[in-house]
Amino acid sequence: MIKYVIEYGSHATGEQTSLSDRDILIICNRIKKNQKEQLENLFHIDNKRNNLDVKILNYKRFKSLLNKGSLFAYHVIFDGKAILGNMKTLQKKYKYNYNYVEDLKSLLKVYSFIKLETNKYGITIYDLSVLYVIIRNFVVIHSYLFSQVIFSKSKIKSYIQKEFANEINGIDDLFENLVQAKYTFNRDLSIKHNKEKMFYVYKQAVQLIEHMREDIKKYENT
Repeated sequence: MIKYVIEYGSHATGEQTSLSDRDILIICNRIKKNQKEQLENLFHIDNKRNNLDVKILNYKRFKSLLNKGSLFAYHVIFDGKAILGNMKTLQKKYKYNYNYVEDLKSLLKVYSFIKLETNKYGITIYDLSVLYVIIRNFVVIHSYLFSQVIFSKSKIKSYIQKEFANEINGIDDLFENLVQAKYTFNRDLSIKHNKEKMFYVYKQAVQLIEHMREDIKKYENT
């Protein structure tokens, strides 16, 4: 029934922190709805003890994601570690064919919403945590179009430093503050944050996104 068990995310790339979940994908040849629910319930219980984030997919569905150029699916097979199954077969069969246009549309919708919300209500930790995710995905698109596509946090940070050091000051601090905001929000941690500092981080994040957005526009117009 189970064809692949793959660990992906920060633990697979060696970039985990004390707050990181272990991301596991279970891919089954065939799985009935009740079997999927039983597995999900089992791992939901374990998650409370072991900080597991387990996803279960039908193999047919996973292949469909690869064929459509899913960012998540390609991240799993190229950056993940197989606990069960041989991923080399998948890596040979599915060359990277990222459909960035749809992801870009989704990113811009979320980005516009965050900017609208912050203009109305001010900046929150949630806003900064979302901007962190937006930046990571923008970097994936940018690197796909202009270099070699990358996923991992350390490579994304290095890419930003390489490509935008002249445009953005204090990239190390920006990245650290955004990551901290993400973990603070996801873990519901009670940490006080300086509003002035949050506004500065927000401005830097928006500036970085706008630079990447402009590059992508230029690419699409060539």
